[in-house]
Amino acid sequence: MRYLILGVTEARDETGAPFPIGGARLRALLAALAPRAGRRASVADLVDDV
Repeated sequence: MRYLILGVTEARDETGAPFPIGGARLRALLAALAPRAGRRASVADLVDDV
């Protein structure tokens, strides 16, 4: 899975095809999680970011 957060937030599967990720709040959550890949994120930090 690949997440693109510059420009339109979207996800792509292993073949590069777009993968539906839901509404604006889910896209915002993925954008907040992407820079933290491999690290823990507190709920409070994610709430602040989203």
